[in-house]
Amino acid sequence: MKNHFITPYIGNKRDEVDIIYENIKPYIDDKKIIIEPFCGSSSISYYISLQQPNKYKYILNDLDKNLIELYKIMKDEDKLKKFIDDINKICFINNEFIDKETYINLIKKDDLYAWYISRKYYNFRQGIYPIEKLRKRILLYYDKIKETPILHFLRTEDIEFKNMEAIDIYEEYKNNEEVFFIMDPPYMMACNYFYDNDKTKKLNIYEYFNYNHTNNNNICFVLENNWIINLLFKNYKRIEYDKKYNGYKRKNVKHIILINDFHK
Repeated sequence: MKNHFITPYIGNKRDEVDIIYENIKPYIDDKKIIIEPFCGSSSISYYISLQQPNKYKYILNDLDKNLIELYKIMKDEDKLKKFIDDINKICFINNEFIDKETYINLIKKDDLYAWYISRKYYNFRQGIYPIEKLRKRILLYYDKIKETPILHFLRTEDIEFKNMEAIDIYEEYKNNEEVFFIMDPPYMMACNYFYDNDKTKKLNIYEYFNYNHTNNNNICFVLENNWIINLLFKNYKRIEYDKKYNGYKRKNVKHIILINDFHK
């Protein structure tokens, strides 16, 4: 599946959605609501929509407030056009890309524009001033963005956006038998900085489900496969597959789909 999002997204599951979908399909056929508590690029929900259009309501949640704000803008054609125009006005002065100092000060701001400009669409590595040969990629063109497949998903499906802690949204809907949760959290080994002992942040979804799992068949995890995961989720149904990364560091790893099918 081509990159459906309007900017490259770390953790995007676009190369894995087919195997994920095939394995969760039996569990979502009788559901009415799909919830992604860590939605990110929402590639899994997007792919489900491609296979079964207008069948489900989608609740897309992420703790990143800027991402959720961008989703809301993308749903509206006029707002998206203005957003693209604003980005180009911020980044270019007299048709020249802003200087390094201006750029660095800009991306330090806590707003949607700074968040978006600092994404990899604009530079070789996030937070680094764009190198010369990539500047020609900077300009965003509305006609090109309109071809982005996710816009059709956002504008034709029944979607609700939320900006909550993942555990909070799970607690809100966990007893709803019409719901299926798709958990794609930051990976424990690769993103360990997300997890600390501050329980008010509630980011350690692994520890939470180790002690608070449900016997209802309404949840799956998509995770890296390692001994900690195997220990914590030993009672879950397991589907292992190979994941190939083609980025800066090419590597092959094992990913795993875990489904709380305790009746297997």
